[in-house]
Amino acid sequence: MPKGFKHGKYLTKEWVAWMAMRQRCNDRGNKRYNRYGGRGIKVCAAWNHRNSFPAFFAHVGLAPSARHTLGRIDNDGDYKPGNVEWQTQRRQANSKSSNRVIAAFDKRQTLSEWAAELGVKRESIATRLKSGWTAKRALSEPIAEHKPYSTTPITLDGESHSLAEWSRITGIKVTTLFHRLHRSGWTIRQALTSKDASPRRDIKAFGKTRTLTEWARETGISVGTIQFRLDKLKWSAERSLRTPPLRIRSGRVVGTKGRLKPSFLIPGTRHLR
Repeated sequence: MPKGFKHGKYLTKEWVAWMAMRQRCNDRGNKRYNRYGGRGIKVCAAWNHRNSFPAFFAHVGLAPSARHTLGRIDNDGDYKPGNVEWQTQRRQANSKSSNRVIAAFDKRQTLSEWAAELGVKRESIATRLKSGWTAKRALSEPIAEHKPYSTTPITLDGESHSLAEWSRITGIKVTTLFHRLHRSGWTIRQALTSKDASPRRDIKAFGKTRTLTEWARETGISVGTIQFRLDKLKWSAERSLRTPPLRIRSGRVVGTKGRLKPSFLIPGTRHLR
């Protein structure tokens, strides 16, 4: 132990906390000075000299656990008797100057404390307040339960199950099944039986019949784009396969003025003219 340290606490958790407290309030070179000394937070004279650790330790005592850290009860107050205690991580977070305090129902609590009391996500309350809701409305209106997937039975070959149950039976992710049925326009049989990223779909155009994947490979147009054109835009097969996708150059769309122009073709599709 270095000379002068007769208290026997050199380099203990309590001693390190005392040193760190003084450094962030006194040392302008400390990386946390702007959040403490820089905004006027001081250490009381009784704890702020080189031989003051015994007085500090006599007040705060041993840390209850390795997870406790030194904190202030009033986050805008100084380090002094009556305003310092060992705090848990949650208590420290609630004391941060960046944590918003909300007054409602005759009491004041931080955003995190309200979230913990109501059993909702902190972000949900913050989003409501940011949208212009009053504090009472943001804290009192129930938050709708998110139900991404319907429990309505899906029937194939006389067998009915929910989407989640079909996912367990087929081994296909429930998100994949959902997007196949509700975003990509697959049939129930295709969605539940295909292990491929795209279903087999024969398309007749230009005197030839090929699968969707084969047309995509030949034209250079993605499967998703062709499907969207056929199913959502109701384009003909020829138009869907002949019209090149929009391309961006220097921040602008090439070859369009509010609509697709089939007057030029991407390499490899000349034979489709």
